[in-house]
Amino acid sequence: MRLVLDTNFIIDIMKFKIDLWASEYELYTFSEVLKELEKIAKTNAHDAKFARLALQHVKGIKIINGEGRSVDDMLFNASKNKINIIATNDAALRKKIKSIGGRVAFIRQRKYVVIS
Repeated sequence: MRLVLDTNFIIDIMKFKIDLWASEYELYTFSEVLKELEKIAKTNAHDAKFARLALQHVKGIKIINGEGRSVDDMLFNASKNKINIIATNDAALRKKIKSIGGRVAFIRQRKYVVIS
């Protein structure tokens, strides 16, 4: 199974020190997610240090070239492929993906990654 990671999910696993790199899933993300991380890393936002840390760790993640659309649209389209599990903490996106029968992963209690 492939776990396709969203920007907020990557930042949160850095923030909460969740080791996803040793999981049995193949980790993927979109090139646009990396661009979002780079953009956040250059700001003074609270999550900037976690975005910088994430950019150091994404070397083990396979990159999918995006089509120039929004990341949420790309994640939604990727969820139609039953091999992909979309990892996001965005409640609206999770609900949208679940409505078409897709699978999602999210962080619960700042410790666990839950797949449903």
